[in-house]
Amino acid sequence: MRLSRTFWFACLLGSLSLGSACGDSDDPIDTGAEGEGEGEGEGEGEGEGEGEGEGEGEGEGEGELVGTWAALIQTQANMSVMGTINMMNVGKAWTLNVITAEGDHFVQATTICGLEQKATPEMMTISIPQAYLDALPTVDKPVYSDGTSYTQPRVVELSGLDGSQFTDIENDALPKKGSGANDKRVQDWDEDGKPGLTVHAKGKAGTPIIGPMEADLYVVQRYWSELDGEMTDSDHIAGLVTWDMEQVTLGASAGGDLFMQASPSQTPVKDGAKSFFRMVRMADGIGCAEVLAGKDTLFDF
Repeated sequence: MRLSRTFWFACLLGSLSLGSACGDSDDPIDTGAEGEGEGEGEGEGEGEGEGEGEGEGEGEGEGELVGTWAALIQTQANMSVMGTINMMNVGKAWTLNVITAEGDHFVQATTICGLEQKATPEMMTISIPQAYLDALPTVDKPVYSDGTSYTQPRVVELSGLDGSQFTDIENDALPKKGSGANDKRVQDWDEDGKPGLTVHAKGKAGTPIIGPMEADLYVVQRYWSELDGEMTDSDHIAGLVTWDMEQVTLGASAGGDLFMQASPSQTPVKDGAKSFFRMVRMADGIGCAEVLAGKDTLFDF
């Protein structure tokens, strides 16, 4: 059984953070929780049916948020490898989002379209196979708005893991490094015969510790994020991302021993200029192809 609150933001795969945790955390919410915000979804005359596509729908709570949106979520983390090598890792996720009204809040159905991560200095590159992306289902998340604000509360998500096997998905210990498929909570999401999800790592020649080695890595993750922003106009949203992640490398193909040992620690950067999100209204019915085609130009605002 796959947990519905699945991983949707894999932009820190390159950190290989083998079970390390970072940042501060408060109590998360469940994707199915009813919100308690004030004025969410009231509409309050925010252009229902007016302008270029904003305010689709009828009745209270339909507001300008309802519709289809492309999004860029960018995060940054400071990393330390074995206490001797310091790096900066920037992750990007491009998503397709369909927002509908539901009672006093909105529901955003999010599909991952593309992922990218870059570390400086560039010790390694991480390739994310299409099978990885295909294994990530569309996820529903609650969103609240007073007409111009945009708030997506914290939700704990798992990837490569069966949430029904956890007593407390927020606090239970994750499977141990190197445990492979011996933990009943581990699932083969990308159906390649290996535990968790598979990424490909390639070290750069001359890099301390890792060098030019190359291997597949089998990973699972626990992740949360909060998005808090404003509608800059009826077709654009901008704001900050607060997040945290734990990642465990369950195993590796031949040649991956040093990747398993590197075990970096990481600390999310909370600077709004470095961990942020942007959303742009799109035509209803588009797919990931349109989002990725505009990924270099849509979010320059």
